[in-house]
Amino acid sequence: MTAEPDTIQTVRFATALEVGLARFAGPVGVSGEGQQTTANRKRSLLTAFSGGPDSTALVLLAEQYARQRGIPHQVVLVDHGLRTDSADEASRVETRMRYFGIDIAIRRLEAIAPKGGIQNWARLQRYAILTSIARKTGAVLLLAHHKADQVETVFMRLSHGSGLGGLGGMEPICCFADVPVLRPLLKWRQDELMAVCRNFGCGFENDPSNQDRRFERVRVRQSLACFSRSGKDMAAGLIRLSAAAQSICCSVDAILEEQLELPELFAEGYAVFSLAALSPLPDSLWRRGEK
Repeated sequence: MTAEPDTIQTVRFATALEVGLARFAGPVGVSGEGQQTTANRKRSLLTAFSGGPDSTALVLLAEQYARQRGIPHQVVLVDHGLRTDSADEASRVETRMRYFGIDIAIRRLEAIAPKGGIQNWARLQRYAILTSIARKTGAVLLLAHHKADQVETVFMRLSHGSGLGGLGGMEPICCFADVPVLRPLLKWRQDELMAVCRNFGCGFENDPSNQDRRFERVRVRQSLACFSRSGKDMAAGLIRLSAAAQSICCSVDAILEEQLELPELFAEGYAVFSLAALSPLPDSLWRRGEK
Protein backbone atom coordinates (compact mmCIF):
# COMPACT_ATOMS: atom_id res chain seq x y z
CA MET A 1 0.00 0.00 0.00
CA THR A 2 1.26 3.45 -0.84
CA ALA A 3 -0.85 5.41 1.65
CA GLU A 4 -2.92 4.90 4.77
CA PRO A 5 -6.17 6.34 6.14
CA ASP A 6 -6.02 8.71 9.06
CA THR A 7 -5.80 7.41 12.61
CA ILE A 8 -9.47 8.05 13.36
CA GLN A 9 -10.57 5.84 10.44
CA THR A 10 -8.12 3.13 11.42
CA VAL A 11 -9.13 3.04 15.08
CA ARG A 12 -12.83 3.19 14.27
CA PHE A 13 -12.60 0.26 11.89
CA ALA A 14 -10.39 -1.83 14.17
CA THR A 15 -12.72 -1.26 17.12
CA ALA A 16 -15.81 -2.42 15.22
CA LEU A 17 -13.99 -5.39 13.71
CA GLU A 18 -12.54 -6.59 17.01
CA VAL A 19 -15.93 -6.50 18.73
CA GLY A 20 -17.14 -8.96 16.12
CA LEU A 21 -14.01 -11.10 16.10
CA ALA A 22 -14.22 -11.46 19.88
CA ARG A 23 -17.64 -13.09 19.47
CA PHE A 24 -16.13 -15.84 17.33
CA ALA A 25 -12.94 -16.44 19.29
CA GLY A 26 -12.48 -20.18 19.87
CA PRO A 27 -10.69 -22.15 22.59
CA VAL A 28 -7.04 -23.17 22.31
CA GLY A 29 -6.52 -26.60 20.78
CA VAL A 30 -3.75 -28.86 19.47
CA SER A 31 -4.07 -31.52 16.79
CA GLY A 32 -2.83 -35.08 17.14
CA GLU A 33 0.37 -34.10 15.30
CA GLY A 34 1.07 -31.33 17.78
CA GLN A 35 0.01 -28.56 15.41
CA GLN A 36 -2.20 -25.69 16.49
CA THR A 37 -5.78 -26.14 15.37
CA THR A 38 -7.77 -23.43 13.59
CA ALA A 39 -9.52 -22.60 16.87
CA ASN A 40 -6.42 -21.24 18.59
CA ARG A 41 -4.99 -19.37 15.62
CA LYS A 42 -6.09 -15.86 14.83
CA ARG A 43 -9.03 -16.17 12.46
CA SER A 44 -8.24 -15.23 8.88
CA LEU A 45 -10.34 -12.62 7.08
CA LEU A 46 -12.24 -13.04 3.83
CA THR A 47 -13.60 -9.85 2.28
CA ALA A 48 -16.49 -9.91 -0.20
CA PHE A 49 -15.51 -7.46 -2.94
CA SER A 50 -17.47 -5.85 -5.75
CA GLY A 51 -14.99 -3.21 -6.90
CA GLY A 52 -17.27 -0.33 -5.85
CA PRO A 53 -16.28 2.38 -3.36
CA ASP A 54 -17.84 0.72 -0.30
CA SER A 55 -16.22 -2.68 -0.67
CA THR A 56 -12.96 -1.05 -1.84
CA ALA A 57 -12.80 0.88 1.42
CA LEU A 58 -13.48 -2.34 3.33
CA VAL A 59 -10.74 -4.20 1.47
CA LEU A 60 -8.20 -1.44 2.16
CA LEU A 61 -9.05 -1.18 5.85
CA ALA A 62 -9.17 -4.94 6.35
CA GLU A 63 -5.87 -5.43 4.54
CA GLN A 64 -4.19 -2.82 6.71
CA TYR A 65 -5.65 -4.38 9.85
CA ALA A 66 -4.54 -7.88 8.79
CA ARG A 67 -1.00 -6.84 7.88
CA GLN A 68 -0.48 -5.03 11.16
CA ARG A 69 -1.52 -8.15 13.10
CA GLY A 70 -0.11 -10.89 10.90
CA ILE A 71 -3.55 -12.27 9.98
CA PRO A 72 -4.20 -13.90 6.58
CA HIS A 73 -6.58 -11.86 4.43
CA GLN A 74 -8.12 -12.90 1.13
CA VAL A 75 -10.34 -10.87 -1.16
CA VAL A 76 -12.90 -12.54 -3.43
CA LEU A 77 -14.76 -10.88 -6.29
CA VAL A 78 -17.64 -12.81 -7.82
CA ASP A 79 -18.22 -11.98 -11.48
CA HIS A 80 -21.90 -12.72 -12.07
CA GLY A 81 -21.53 -12.27 -15.83
CA LEU A 82 -24.70 -10.16 -15.94
CA ARG A 83 -23.11 -7.39 -18.02
CA THR A 84 -21.09 -7.73 -21.22
CA ASP A 85 -18.22 -5.73 -19.72
CA SER A 86 -18.15 -7.55 -16.37
CA ALA A 87 -15.01 -9.55 -17.22
CA ASP A 88 -13.14 -6.39 -18.24
CA GLU A 89 -14.25 -4.71 -15.03
CA ALA A 90 -13.08 -7.67 -12.96
CA SER A 91 -9.71 -7.53 -14.70
CA ARG A 92 -9.33 -3.81 -13.92
CA VAL A 93 -10.21 -4.40 -10.30
CA GLU A 94 -7.75 -7.30 -10.04
CA THR A 95 -4.94 -5.15 -11.48
CA ARG A 96 -5.78 -2.36 -9.05
CA MET A 97 -5.69 -4.66 -6.05
CA ARG A 98 -2.47 -6.36 -7.18
CA TYR A 99 -0.88 -2.90 -7.30
CA PHE A 100 -1.67 -2.58 -3.60
CA GLY A 101 -0.26 -6.04 -2.94
CA ILE A 102 -3.67 -7.46 -2.04
CA ASP A 103 -4.47 -11.16 -2.55
CA ILE A 104 -7.57 -11.27 -4.74
CA ALA A 105 -9.38 -14.16 -6.39
CA ILE A 106 -11.95 -13.79 -9.18
CA ARG A 107 -14.79 -16.32 -9.29
CA ARG A 108 -17.04 -16.28 -12.36
CA LEU A 109 -20.53 -17.75 -12.17
CA GLU A 110 -21.29 -20.49 -14.63
CA ALA A 111 -25.01 -20.71 -13.80
CA ILE A 112 -27.49 -19.04 -16.15
CA ALA A 113 -29.32 -16.11 -14.60
CA PRO A 114 -33.13 -16.30 -14.36
CA LYS A 115 -35.37 -13.81 -16.13
CA GLY A 116 -36.76 -12.43 -12.89
CA GLY A 117 -35.41 -11.85 -9.38
CA ILE A 118 -31.90 -11.32 -10.71
CA GLN A 119 -30.53 -9.45 -7.71
CA ASN A 120 -31.73 -12.04 -5.20
CA TRP A 121 -30.41 -14.85 -7.42
CA ALA A 122 -27.03 -13.12 -7.73
CA ARG A 123 -26.86 -12.57 -3.98
CA LEU A 124 -27.56 -16.23 -3.22
CA GLN A 125 -25.03 -17.41 -5.80
CA ARG A 126 -22.43 -14.99 -4.44
CA TYR A 127 -22.98 -16.00 -0.83
CA ALA A 128 -22.76 -19.69 -1.73
CA ILE A 129 -19.27 -19.12 -3.17
CA LEU A 130 -18.11 -16.87 -0.33
CA THR A 131 -19.36 -19.08 2.49
CA SER A 132 -17.84 -22.15 0.84
CA ILE A 133 -14.42 -20.48 0.75
CA ALA A 134 -14.79 -19.12 4.29
CA ARG A 135 -15.79 -22.54 5.61
CA LYS A 136 -12.80 -24.26 3.99
CA THR A 137 -10.32 -21.68 5.29
CA GLY A 138 -11.90 -21.07 8.69
CA ALA A 139 -12.25 -17.38 7.84
CA VAL A 140 -14.58 -14.67 9.06
CA LEU A 141 -16.54 -13.21 6.14
CA LEU A 142 -16.54 -9.41 5.94
CA LEU A 143 -19.36 -7.58 4.13
CA ALA A 144 -19.31 -3.90 3.16
CA HIS A 145 -22.89 -2.90 4.05
CA HIS A 146 -22.96 0.62 5.44
CA LYS A 147 -25.41 3.05 7.02
CA ALA A 148 -27.35 3.87 3.84
CA ASP A 149 -27.72 0.15 3.09
CA GLN A 150 -29.21 -0.32 6.55
CA VAL A 151 -31.66 2.54 6.01
CA GLU A 152 -32.79 1.07 2.69
CA THR A 153 -33.18 -2.39 4.21
CA VAL A 154 -35.36 -1.13 7.08
CA PHE A 155 -37.45 0.96 4.64
CA MET A 156 -38.10 -2.07 2.42
CA ARG A 157 -38.95 -4.34 5.33
CA LEU A 158 -41.27 -1.71 6.81
CA SER A 159 -43.09 -1.42 3.48
CA HIS A 160 -43.43 -5.22 3.38
CA GLY A 161 -45.04 -5.37 6.83
CA SER A 162 -42.04 -6.85 8.62
CA GLY A 163 -42.06 -7.85 12.27
CA LEU A 164 -39.76 -6.46 14.97
CA GLY A 165 -36.95 -8.83 14.02
CA GLY A 166 -36.97 -7.61 10.44
CA LEU A 167 -37.21 -3.95 11.39
CA GLY A 168 -33.99 -4.37 13.35
CA GLY A 169 -32.28 -4.44 9.96
CA MET A 170 -28.99 -6.12 9.16
CA GLU A 171 -26.97 -7.37 12.09
CA PRO A 172 -23.33 -6.29 12.47
CA ILE A 173 -22.46 -9.75 13.82
CA CYS A 174 -24.19 -12.93 12.67
CA CYS A 175 -23.73 -16.34 11.07
CA PHE A 176 -24.74 -17.32 7.55
CA ALA A 177 -24.66 -21.01 6.59
CA ASP A 178 -22.54 -21.68 9.70
CA VAL A 179 -19.99 -19.04 8.66
CA PRO A 180 -19.27 -16.07 10.95
CA VAL A 181 -20.18 -12.82 9.20
CA LEU A 182 -19.21 -9.28 10.21
CA ARG A 183 -20.40 -5.93 8.88
CA PRO A 184 -17.85 -3.53 10.46
CA LEU A 185 -18.96 -0.56 8.30
CA LEU A 186 -22.63 -0.62 9.23
CA LYS A 187 -22.41 2.76 11.02
CA TRP A 188 -20.28 4.45 8.35
CA ARG A 189 -21.70 6.94 5.84
CA GLN A 190 -20.88 6.44 2.19
CA ASP A 191 -18.95 9.72 1.99
CA GLU A 192 -16.73 8.47 4.82
CA LEU A 193 -15.97 5.34 2.81
CA MET A 194 -15.18 7.43 -0.26
CA ALA A 195 -12.73 9.36 1.93
CA VAL A 196 -10.99 6.09 2.83
CA CYS A 197 -10.46 5.34 -0.87
CA ARG A 198 -9.08 8.85 -1.44
CA ASN A 199 -6.70 8.61 1.50
CA PHE A 200 -5.31 5.34 0.18
CA GLY A 201 -5.11 6.77 -3.34
CA CYS A 202 -7.20 3.89 -4.66
CA GLY A 203 -9.77 4.08 -7.44
CA PHE A 204 -12.99 2.06 -7.73
CA GLU A 205 -15.74 1.04 -10.13
CA ASN A 206 -19.24 2.48 -10.53
CA ASP A 207 -21.91 -0.17 -11.12
CA PRO A 208 -24.55 1.09 -13.62
CA SER A 209 -27.14 -1.23 -12.04
CA ASN A 210 -27.17 1.16 -9.06
CA GLN A 211 -29.29 3.45 -11.26
CA ASP A 212 -31.58 0.75 -12.66
CA ARG A 213 -35.13 1.36 -11.42
CA ARG A 214 -36.15 -2.21 -12.15
CA PHE A 215 -34.63 -3.04 -8.78
CA GLU A 216 -36.52 -2.28 -5.58
CA ARG A 217 -33.45 -1.11 -3.67
CA VAL A 218 -32.68 1.48 -6.37
CA ARG A 219 -36.24 2.82 -6.23
CA VAL A 220 -36.07 2.98 -2.43
CA ARG A 221 -32.73 4.79 -2.59
CA GLN A 222 -34.13 7.38 -4.97
CA SER A 223 -37.25 7.85 -2.84
CA LEU A 224 -35.15 8.43 0.27
CA ALA A 225 -33.07 10.97 -1.66
CA CYS A 226 -36.30 12.82 -2.55
CA PHE A 227 -37.30 12.91 1.13
CA SER A 228 -33.88 14.29 2.01
CA ARG A 229 -34.05 17.02 -0.63
CA SER A 230 -37.46 18.09 0.70
CA GLY A 231 -36.03 18.50 4.19
CA LYS A 232 -37.45 15.28 5.67
CA ASP A 233 -34.77 13.24 7.40
CA MET A 234 -36.38 9.87 6.81
CA ALA A 235 -33.01 8.12 7.13
CA ALA A 236 -32.50 9.26 10.72
CA GLY A 237 -35.97 8.05 11.67
CA LEU A 238 -35.38 4.64 10.11
CA ILE A 239 -32.08 4.26 11.94
CA ARG A 240 -33.84 5.08 15.24
CA LEU A 241 -36.55 2.54 14.40
CA SER A 242 -33.92 -0.09 13.66
CA ALA A 243 -32.08 0.57 16.91
CA ALA A 244 -35.32 0.43 18.91
CA ALA A 245 -36.39 -2.86 17.30
CA GLN A 246 -32.99 -4.41 17.98
CA SER A 247 -33.08 -3.22 21.60
CA ILE A 248 -36.57 -4.62 22.19
CA CYS A 249 -35.66 -8.00 20.69
CA CYS A 250 -32.46 -8.26 22.76
CA SER A 251 -34.29 -7.31 25.96
CA VAL A 252 -37.07 -9.82 25.33
CA ASP A 253 -34.55 -12.57 24.59
CA ALA A 254 -32.73 -11.87 27.85
CA ILE A 255 -35.95 -11.96 29.88
CA LEU A 256 -37.19 -15.13 28.20
CA GLU A 257 -33.88 -16.84 28.87
CA GLU A 258 -34.16 -15.96 32.56
CA GLN A 259 -37.85 -16.61 33.11
CA LEU A 260 -38.83 -19.49 30.84
CA GLU A 261 -37.95 -23.13 31.04
CA LEU A 262 -35.39 -23.70 28.29
CA PRO A 263 -35.97 -26.52 25.80
CA GLU A 264 -34.42 -29.88 26.65
CA LEU A 265 -32.22 -31.01 23.75
CA PHE A 266 -31.68 -34.67 22.89
CA ALA A 267 -28.81 -36.22 20.92
CA GLU A 268 -31.28 -37.86 18.55
CA GLY A 269 -32.03 -34.41 17.12
CA TYR A 270 -35.25 -33.32 18.82
CA ALA A 271 -36.17 -31.01 21.69
CA VAL A 272 -38.88 -30.92 24.35
CA PHE A 273 -40.30 -27.66 25.67
CA SER A 274 -43.36 -26.46 27.51
CA LEU A 275 -46.04 -24.77 25.39
CA ALA A 276 -47.80 -23.72 28.59
CA ALA A 277 -44.80 -21.59 29.55
CA LEU A 278 -44.92 -19.85 26.16
CA SER A 279 -48.68 -19.28 25.99
CA PRO A 280 -48.66 -15.89 27.82
CA LEU A 281 -46.44 -14.34 25.13
CA PRO A 282 -48.21 -11.76 22.92
CA ASP A 283 -48.77 -12.56 19.26
CA SER A 284 -46.40 -9.76 18.20
CA LEU A 285 -43.48 -11.65 19.71
CA TRP A 286 -44.31 -14.80 17.75
CA ARG A 287 -44.25 -12.75 14.56
CA ARG A 288 -41.22 -10.61 15.30
CA GLY A 289 -38.89 -12.63 13.08
CA GLU A 290 -40.92 -11.95 9.95
CA LYS A 291 -38.98 -10.10 7.26
